[in-house]
Amino acid sequence: MNQNIEIKIFNSPLEISLRVLLLLSLNGAKGVSIGRLVIYDYLILNSGDIEGAPKSLHPALPNRSSQLLIKRELIKKALQILSSKELIFVKYTKKGILYTPSKLSIPFITYFESDYFVELKIRIEWVVEYFKNKTEKSLNKYISSNLNKWGSEFVNEAYIREEMNYE
Repeated sequence: MNQNIEIKIFNSPLEISLRVLLLLSLNGAKGVSIGRLVIYDYLILNSGDIEGAPKSLHPALPNRSSQLLIKRELIKKALQILSSKELIFVKYTKKGILYTPSKLSIPFITYFESDYFVELKIRIEWVVEYFKNKTEKSLNKYISSNLNKWGSEFVNEAYIREEMNYE
């Protein structure tokens, strides 16, 4: 019996889980909100959009700003996977829901050694360091004010700017 099974890896909850876990692990014990995770994930993959950053890990796609809209749900699924495996903690604070690595996070990510993983780690470290002192509000403002620079094909730019102000 010939079965055509399509396995989606790119932008799957599993792939995003690994990026989120690495990001949380490199961010330390400081909690990260889902809004910041969405923005960081965009910036990590499209770091070449930022002056002085490492080149983008993935090709610059047309309408890539739409990633900011679709990633939120994918990141929620990724966080559920990581939480169910006790690789992260969910903290409920006065500032909102924050995600932190568990004691299992760093031992787990040490098993990854590919060239892609090394390049991903470089970009995550750069993004975390570069944006660590920005508040959620100033980070959202930074993204919103730079969307027009990150390609000329942003059809839904107004909608994205509106969505970035959800927090």
